Amino acid sequence: MRWIAPSLCGLLALTFTALAATPTIALARFFTHPLLAERAGVEIRAVSFEGAALFRLACALAALAWIVLPWTLAQCAASQRGAEAPPLPSARPASAPMRGWRLALLAAVAVGLALRFMRLGESFWFDEISALLDYAQYGSGAILGTYFVQSNHVLHTLLSGWMIELAGGVNEAILRIPALFAGIAAIGAVSWLAREATLWRSDDESPSPWLVAWLSSAAAALSPILVLESVEARGYSMMVLFAALASALLLRAWRPGAARGAARGAAPLSAWPLYSLYAIVCALGVWTHLAFVALPAGHALVAIARIATCREGSRTALATGLALALALALAAVTAFAVLAPLLPELLSIRSEFSALDGNEPRLISLEGLRIALSLGQSWWWDALPGLALVAIAFAGLRRHSARRVPLAVSLAGLPLLVAFVAISGSWMYARFAVFALPGAILALALGASDLLEASRRRGATRLVAVGLGALAAMWITTALLLPPKQPIRDAVEYLDARAQVAATIASAGLPDNVAAYYGVLAEREIADAGVGGRDLASLTPSPQWLIVLYPRSLDPECATTLSREWTLEASFDGWVDWDNGAVLVYRKNTP
Repeated sequence: MRWIAPSLCGLLALTFTALAATPTIALARFFTHPLLAERAGVEIRAVSFEGAALFRLACALAALAWIVLPWTLAQCAASQRGAEAPPLPSARPASAPMRGWRLALLAAVAVGLALRFMRLGESFWFDEISALLDYAQYGSGAILGTYFVQSNHVLHTLLSGWMIELAGGVNEAILRIPALFAGIAAIGAVSWLAREATLWRSDDESPSPWLVAWLSSAAAALSPILVLESVEARGYSMMVLFAALASALLLRAWRPGAARGAARGAAPLSAWPLYSLYAIVCALGVWTHLAFVALPAGHALVAIARIATCREGSRTALATGLALALALALAAVTAFAVLAPLLPELLSIRSEFSALDGNEPRLISLEGLRIALSLGQSWWWDALPGLALVAIAFAGLRRHSARRVPLAVSLAGLPLLVAFVAISGSWMYARFAVFALPGAILALALGASDLLEASRRRGATRLVAVGLGALAAMWITTALLLPPKQPIRDAVEYLDARAQVAATIASAGLPDNVAAYYGVLAEREIADAGVGGRDLASLTPSPQWLIVLYPRSLDPECATTLSREWTLEASFDGWVDWDNGAVLVYRKNTP
């Protein structure tokens, strides 16, 4: 076992060395997007040459980093071995709760799978189709080396592309398998985070780590947000998984003297492999979505705060701070290497990350409200009981000071991201903040544990249990009864069953004509009426049917035309962009 971590570090160093030695032209050809190259009339795009050259440089740096930094981390870990370790709650029996935790985790996974399978086959929404049509269908090179629109969640898109190749085709379930697996794995990762958090500084008044882990497993399985993101072919469930793993690994590394099996007197686990794994997980998170960088940035702030507030001359706090700095450097170099092929193109569209048009999602809007509600595990009003439990957990900080570091580690990235968006003049959707879900689930479980403990002293345990059961029922109801995010397929199927074969059809929405994807499957040509339908009047021949996405974003002139000359035939409810997710089907009035 002790050779696993060194072998992994060596393998990564060798891999990056081999990639750095690959000729630039071979890499540029691999990273070139075939459709964009065809449109430009070239074999290899110039931006692909830039990305390939940068990739070779980044790989050389990463190879060096994976040789030097793990060894340095091992030296830092060695300086912690003599430090006093935070005690595990050895007074509590270990074997029976461990078996119970495993059974509870299996039950949570089973329930979580059932909820997710019920929504796995619903219609793709805009971003899923955009990522499929613009990236996933063109293979690994185009995914890794291209970023001309923002729908490329690189690691997730790469896995989706592999699923298409493996299955020999694509449908909703196939494309969503990576997100589904990540969402299910996140249940176990969140449970582990909860256990590590309660073992951070245990005492007789601390809640049982097993109880908090059980509650966290249940919350992760039933969380409406995590259920929804687990059945969406995007990278958000992977963000949750990597966030939970990164925070749990960091907490575990920060108590390196704790025994792997304290009740049996097992030998201490060295911390440096944990820091190396932490670096890998953080790099994978950033590779999935750039907003994930806020989480390790929050970890850095927590480490700085620990050093600033530690006892003068505390060798352990300084060593852990230095070890985290090295691990973050390793994560940064690795993330830079895997993102390098697409960085030149990403930088060329950097203006699109600024809120310049006035219609981007701002913090002082419905998106800001949903970010706050997400701490209660839902984007709707059934989040309020969860928010109350989170508030109870924070109210208990004075009595349970040991939970300060775990909560800070898992949640500090959220205010950092919000502050960055506010200061930089950028924009964000509530889903960008899902990396904070593991911390919010931890807080919710701690709050529920505090409430159960208080109710036990007052003889009201059954009442609290009923309340928690009611919250679970509310979340299950939301997950089951919420309509599809954007039922594009439903609208196309409705139209296909009613429109004549020769009928002309168009679609109005955002820049990509994503409704055409389902049109091809139905053997129907769907013309592009432009953003918000602004090109509707100029289409030739004039369409007889119109599919409208994002109806609140219709061009005013198009909206006026529709009200006068068209009849609304059907409306399919959706929840994307909160009150803008319906898909409408219009038929043009005959003279």
